[in-house]
Amino acid sequence: MIALAVLMMAIGLWRSGNVPKWLPMAMVLGSLITFVLPTDGLLGVFVEAPQAIASVVTGWYAWRFVRRARMGPVSLPEAAR
Repeated sequence: MIALAVLMMAIGLWRSGNVPKWLPMAMVLGSLITFVLPTDGLLGVFVEAPQAIASVVTGWYAWRFVRRARMGPVSLPEAAR
């Protein structure tokens, strides 16, 4: 179920265009690779890394998006015009 949820979220992020294209691909790759490779020991750290990194970066982009939306349009000072 988690892999299906990650796939649906990746499709939504891909279609929105608000994140770089590598991010949804890393999410899907990180979700699917756990079915192929073992997740025990030190190898498990490297297997889970793409999914963890993609989750953190997704949160960062979401935070940036909300922050910009709350700030509204930015006007330039008179000296910069």
